[in-house]
Amino acid sequence: MFLAVPLVRGLTTLFCRETNSIACHGAPGVSNTAGAALWTIDYTLQAATLGVKEVFFHEGIGYKYNFFQPVSLNRSTIDGSPLDPPLAPHIQPVYYGGLVINTFVGKTGSAQIVELPIADSNVAGYAAYEHGRLARAVFVNLHAWLASSTDDRPAVHIDLDFASESSGAQADELWSRTATARRLVIEHADDTAGLRWAGQSYETSDLRPRGRLVLERLVLSEGIDLRSTEAVLVEF
Repeated sequence: MFLAVPLVRGLTTLFCRETNSIACHGAPGVSNTAGAALWTIDYTLQAATLGVKEVFFHEGIGYKYNFFQPVSLNRSTIDGSPLDPPLAPHIQPVYYGGLVINTFVGKTGSAQIVELPIADSNVAGYAAYEHGRLARAVFVNLHAWLASSTDDRPAVHIDLDFASESSGAQADELWSRTATARRLVIEHADDTAGLRWAGQSYETSDLRPRGRLVLERLVLSEGIDLRSTEAVLVEF
């Protein structure tokens, strides 16, 4: 494990500098896709569970793995061909991953992040505790659903039994409680636009969300279904 040496040497504050999905400013068809948004969630939160305090994503004008393109571009980021008219500043799919992470980490600065055991190796789960109490959980289904995929879109069922950590009557009370879910909806892993976070699109000229905010109500004992190439955040 790459963290072994600094931890052994007593370095308790760790930073991940100049990172991102693929070297040399990203790869077209990978770094600029919806699938990269899901990877970003898993990558960042996994780092948090390993003791990394901050993750700095490498960005630059025209880079394929940018969260957003900050200026107008007169050449394609994919093949370098001229663009006429220029492409206006805009977000890229990875930006939605940042929105999920921001909501999950919260505003208090006290969140303790742990990985949750999931039987499926292509599904990641993390919980955020604040002052010893479960505050939020996020689940990421990394099974790829592509534009070329056929048949019915698969889904996995997530049990939320970890949310009830007591026993007896108190556990029964917790188990019957409801929670709120926000879903990152993606049509296909290889899409480069069209994502929605809690029902809203951020692909606007001023980055203000467009659309009605969609919050799902969950009964903890019933769990939640998560489609391939999708993420869901649960607030307790």
